[in-house]
Formats: sequence, C-alpha cells, structure tokens
Amino acid sequence: WYNQPACGDVIDRHSYKKAPTVSPDDTRIGVGGEFGGFGYSVDNHLWIPDQKTSSVYGTAVDKRHYEHLLVKVWKEVFEISNRLGMSAAVYTQLTDVEAEINGLLTYDRKVIKMTPELIRNAVLKQEFPELPKYESLVPTSEKEPQEYLYTLKTPASNWYMSDADRSLWLKAEGVIGFKKHRNSTIHIKTEWKTPEIWVARSFDLPKFPLKRPVIRIAYDEDAAVYVNGVQALDLKKGNNTRHTNYPMPVKVAKTLKEKGNIITIHVKNRKESQYIDVGIGEESITW
Repeated sequence: WYNQPACGDVIDRHSYKKAPTVSPDDTRIGVGGEFGGFGYSVDNHLWIPDQKTSSVYGTAVDKRHYEHLLVKVWKEVFEISNRLGMSAAVYTQLTDVEAEINGLLTYDRKVIKMTPELIRNAVLKQEFPELPKYESLVPTSEKEPQEYLYTLKTPASNWYMSDADRSLWLKAEGVIGFKKHRNSTIHIKTEWKTPEIWVARSFDLPKFPLKRPVIRIAYDEDAAVYVNGVQALDLKKGNNTRHTNYPMPVKVAKTLKEKGNIITIHVKNRKESQYIDVGIGEESITW
C-alpha cells in the first residue's frame, strides 16, 4: 500500500490498534482504508491449533476485552469523521485468515467473536455503551514514581516466581527506560539502555477480592508478565505508546491475595525507545 501524493480521487491511510485520521483535500476524499486489526483467539476454531496470540496487531485477553476494543475504536472513528470529514473507514478484518486471528469470525466461520447487537448498534446507529471504568489499586508511575527491583543480568530460571532470590537486584523508581521520541505520558525516572531487563514489584491490594482485575502497563518492546509466578501476558509484536489496561486471565486472578503479591516482567528491546511500568486495578463493564 502506498498513498501517491496529489493523485486520484481518494486519500487512503491505514491505522492499526487505533482509529484512522484522514482529512480530505480540495480534490480527494479521506478514507481509512484499513484500521483495527484486534486479535482474539478462540480455542478449537484456529488454523494453528494452539495459537494464543495474533500474528499482527495485538491480542485481546477475553471476549469482553475484545468487545471493549471494538466499541472504543468505532466510537473514535465517528468522532474523527465528524471532526475532519473523513468519508469512509474499513475495519480489518471479516474473518481469521490462517495465522491472522484478527477477524470478527473464526477461521472456520463457526464463531462470531463478539456480541453482534453490540457492534451493530455501534456501527449502524452510533449507539455506544458506557466504556469500562478503571479503578487504580496499585498505581503506575503516571503520577508519582513507583518502586521496583530490577536486574540487567540474566537471572536464575525461576526469576519470575514469588520465592525467587532477588537479593542482588537493584532498586529503581519508575518509569524505567529510555525514550528517543516525545511522549508526554511516559516519564522516565530510571535509565535503562540495555537489550533486556527483568523487573519485580511487590504489592498488597487495598480491596479484595476483585471482580475483574486488570494489569495496567506501558511497555516497549516485548514484555512477558507474571503475577505470583503465573504468566499473565505475553506482549509481543511491538509496544504500546501509553499505559493500557489488560484484563487479568482467570487462572492468574485466582492467585491474587490481599497481601504479599508480586508482579515480575521480562522486557526485550530491539530498537529506539524502551521502557516498562506497571500497576494493578479493577475494571467495571456495563454490558
């Protein structure tokens, strides 16, 4: 895909994981030729039987998370269209295609991944449910620096477990990282420039139990996240440019306790900016 300047009748730009922003000019309409691309894996309906993550633009943790991403991005599309005069936007894609699990239907066309009425009302009627509300319980470093332990040396194989020896790890304040681009939401407090880092953060929960716990994280570039020794997220395929909420898988949420929790993360960087920051909260969904 290439947008030839000053040519044809359409200005076409693609945007993934967020809504396209395309304004018309004097002679051409503005179109978001592709946007979205959110992945969601449905067991027993995959081309690759054990595939858990999308090969392209990120993966939803569960159906509610997937619907949240869809509703949010469609709301943004209409807001941009009304503000800029964008003429059309094309969501990608209708069905899963082999290794790409970012379809609205599964590869075998047997499962519609979201509630049809929810998305139909959003797209055809511009009727949107109230977006999920987030309550911060273990804050990130967005407002105030939070304390971490970290190491830049490859740790023991059980580094992510609750009882791992971290006596030689260093203390740091978040956000930990290094930026090559401007980003007003990521405030680096401790510099990290090596290809890999392992971090740990202990926490208690001011309220317990939680109905829908979420992990709030900013990461660059790839991040494997564990809570109380159980893997919660495997965030590959890039980064997020701001703090983002990910619902905690059920098996991980079951490990939470009122006191004495720990979250451990391994982050890899391939190029340019790199950072890590994490917190825990609870999310409420109205639909």
